[in-house]
Amino acid sequence: MNWIAYIFFFCVGIKSFSQNALILGDSHLVGDFGENLHKEIHNLKMFDVLSIAIGGAGSYHFVQPLKNFCCGYKVRESCINEVFGKNQKIRIIEAVPDGEKKNILKGFSSSTGKILEAYRPSHIFIVLGSNYINAHQELIQLIRNHTPSAKIYWIAPFNRLGFDKRIRLIEYVTKNESNTYVIRTDDAFGNDTIKTYHYCCQMSKNWASLVMERIRPKL
Repeated sequence: MNWIAYIFFFCVGIKSFSQNALILGDSHLVGDFGENLHKEIHNLKMFDVLSIAIGGAGSYHFVQPLKNFCCGYKVRESCINEVFGKNQKIRIIEAVPDGEKKNILKGFSSSTGKILEAYRPSHIFIVLGSNYINAHQELIQLIRNHTPSAKIYWIAPFNRLGFDKRIRLIEYVTKNESNTYVIRTDDAFGNDTIKTYHYCCQMSKNWASLVMERIRPKL
């Protein structure tokens, strides 16, 4: 086990038999929304949390070897007993802020499957679908192959140009999956004039808070 893998298992030394939560996502997860969503999940005090965010990613990029191919990535981790101050950021264990071509979590062969096998998350949060690089069914199958009983929460994109097609694809592959929930917030955030912008600051906090409000009854 190399040093990256060692950091990945940092929580093992201080955890109290908590469950693990895994978050997979695109540039929204890289940015402020990802920071705030991770904190929302961490503040449930139920999980050690690992989040893997790849700028520009679709579900396709999580069934292929994980790599930074576009515009930056970020891997965050928090342990159930950690306390983060109001302005304190979630711990980053890997990140690249730009388009440098680089494999992600090489200690796990840059493989989502190997991460699932090692981390054994009981709850998986997916923030994908804004980009049209899809392998939704393949990602669900990969998750089920390694963690068949995990609960999956697919956080749908906000209401932007082409939203109807995006949500149809997500709902199609999840409709017959047990323990799988599509979390929509398009009734509250975004509109068809928003194309490439990312929520930040208070708006990102509001979005993360609403997502968690709608997830909490399904935990």
